[in-house]
Amino acid sequence: MVFLHLQADGQLEDIRRKNTILTAEVARLKQEIGDYDKIRGQREELLRQRKTIQALDGGAHRTSLSAARNVRDPEPGKGRRSTDHL
Repeated sequence: MVFLHLQADGQLEDIRRKNTILTAEVARLKQEIGDYDKIRGQREELLRQRKTIQALDGGAHRTSLSAARNVRDPEPGKGRRSTDHL
């Protein structure tokens, strides 16, 4: 009878040890999933910002070209014209 009790106690201890290991693994995996979701959200926000910047940059570039074309060189033939940098 004592032998069966000791055997069952040993099995129970093994199960508890495995349960502790698995619980720690589950907690680690949940943390990784949370990190992944956070990074994915940051990526989506950065992509939205890049799209906005590209839209603004494209509009600003067209505006600056239009403005540069409308600028007249006050002294033709002397030095660098205002549109030479374009």
